[in-house]
Amino acid sequence: MPTGRQCQPFSIGGLHRGDEDVRDMWPEALRGVRQIGPMGFLFENVRGLLRPKFADHLDWVRLSLAEPDLVQDAGEDTADQLDRLRAKEPDGTYRVSWLR
Repeated sequence: MPTGRQCQPFSIGGLHRGDEDVRDMWPEALRGVRQIGPMGFLFENVRGLLRPKFADHLDWVRLSLAEPDLVQDAGEDTADQLDRLRAKEPDGTYRVSWLR
């Protein structure tokens, strides 16, 4: 039987550490989108990511995917970047939607 250490950071069966877990690959996914600049992309994750506990992180992922060139400033944490992302007028780089 798997232990919480083997489950994804957002999994119902895991430790529920989310973005505090070193295995959170969203920052790398965002970096990939920014560097490659694809015409479109599709990512899959566990349903647990949609829990209220991770609402701000999910919003950060969504807005960062929509605006991949708005990167974190030196010394800026994710919460401060999220505030900047929320305040920015969308420029239409990508339209991001979630399927449940």
